[in-house]
Amino acid sequence: MKKVYIDCTFNPYLKTGVEEFSINMLDAISNWNTESLEVSIIVKAEFKSYFEGKYGSKFFIKEFSTNKSWKHLKEFIKKNTFLMKLLRKIPVYNFMAVPQIKFQSPNKPDLLIFFGQFAYLPNVPYFYFPHDIQHEFYPHHFSKHELSKKNKFYRTLSENASRVFVFSQSEKNKIAKKYNLNKEAVKVIPQGAPQAKDIREAKSKGIDVKDFYFYPAVPWNHKNHYNLLKAIKYIKEVYNKEINLVTCGDKNKGDINLDVLTQNFNLSKNVKNLGYISSSDKESLMDETKALVFPSLYEGWGIPIIEAAQKGKPILANKLDVFQEIWGDSLIYFDGTNPCSIAKTIFHFEKGSYFWGTLPRLANNISSEFSWEKSATLLMREAIKEA
Repeated sequence: MKKVYIDCTFNPYLKTGVEEFSINMLDAISNWNTESLEVSIIVKAEFKSYFEGKYGSKFFIKEFSTNKSWKHLKEFIKKNTFLMKLLRKIPVYNFMAVPQIKFQSPNKPDLLIFFGQFAYLPNVPYFYFPHDIQHEFYPHHFSKHELSKKNKFYRTLSENASRVFVFSQSEKNKIAKKYNLNKEAVKVIPQGAPQAKDIREAKSKGIDVKDFYFYPAVPWNHKNHYNLLKAIKYIKEVYNKEINLVTCGDKNKGDINLDVLTQNFNLSKNVKNLGYISSSDKESLMDETKALVFPSLYEGWGIPIIEAAQKGKPILANKLDVFQEIWGDSLIYFDGTNPCSIAKTIFHFEKGSYFWGTLPRLANNISSEFSWEKSATLLMREAIKEA
């Protein structure tokens, strides 16, 4: 029987896109018939109990161990504020190679799967998920440290992978061209649609506005909050109309201070920045919103759009290749680089100028069209071929 290892050396309690994607894929794979493969997951010691409790009856659990000296060095650097600030300013990954790890028999797999972008080069065939290559198109959105790390890892791991997996055809074309990859080695696996959650216990988070637009996104630069707020200010000043916006996303992880930006635009009465909220609260707000507005400058997929589409909500979005590929003319598009374009689109939507009847008809089919079970099946079929 062939051995397949899935690298799960991440913190399962984090709620970023990569961790949520990884857990969703593991859940689906755990329900998949893997009789032809011996599937194990590699985890860090501090999270072993979590994975054993959730997947112990489905997978073999193997603990990932690192060199103690290297571990102590990393802990020392983290505690040294001066060194941390210095390393963040220096593109250290320009001078470092992607780490290599050699598996020894009898623990040597026939195939290794990485769900996360920052992995290592193993001495066995592996599958790699880069998620997206935004840094290749918007390098100014990243610090020198972040950019050098992404440049080193994404390219090296993509070039040496047996298969590279992305979520859309448009992303496949971009990564194949940028890294000069054989398109046959780049496979498209769409993400699954979120499962409907019980929202009976969802809290309102003190929302006292009605008739609001919703934008769930951490305030990273590429999420384009700046142009969205500028558009709302434009509507207020030029069209003399008040637009209410509710946003959510961990404020501690973003590139910009959304509260300060809101104050600078004099929009404190119009814009509510909730910060991090639970998934049930987010779903409750998605139920209550009049429309999702999504001005992001770059996406590999766009989970909030699926969440809104499941509910048949109107969606106003930046005209990205990936959205046009997946949704066609079911969305209402604007130019996200132009605040006036965003403003005019919202204003005309307010006037009822757009017909958006296609999306509600699609809503009933979204859960079956985009399922994690389908995603897991596509991945495991490729694993059987490779192993």
